[in-house]
Amino acid sequence: MNEPLPPPLPPGASPPPRPSSPPPYRPPARPTPKDPNYRGSILKGLILGWVVVVGGYMVLGALAAGLGSTGVFNTDAGGMLLVLLGLVPWLGLVAWLVYYAAHGEPRTAGGFGLAVVSMVAVAVLLVAACFTLLAGTSWH
Repeated sequence: MNEPLPPPLPPGASPPPRPSSPPPYRPPARPTPKDPNYRGSILKGLILGWVVVVGGYMVLGALAAGLGSTGVFNTDAGGMLLVLLGLVPWLGLVAWLVYYAAHGEPRTAGGFGLAVVSMVAVAVLLVAACFTLLAGTSWH
């Protein structure tokens, strides 16, 4: 506590340099898509997966309504076309999954897989809710 004072400086001498303090901590920067270490984002894949499927069905619903008014689906081939149109959003989701996996974003591709799992979970919950509603009516 009572440290001795340093000796006075001779006239014209500069004071000794002070010890420098360490620089403040800065966390490492998050990798960006241009960074070679970027592996994608699970949230990006999850959101894009939902957008591809839900948006695809919205577009196909409008297309099917327009084609249905012309009577295209009244034949066997038209019914098969309707089934094939129903698969297009899922094929688009698989195409995006393969694209991101091939272009070095495995986490984004995993997000697409997680989107499929979450869609199945939502479907199971909706079916369970319908069964619950019908159980109170003795199934009539």
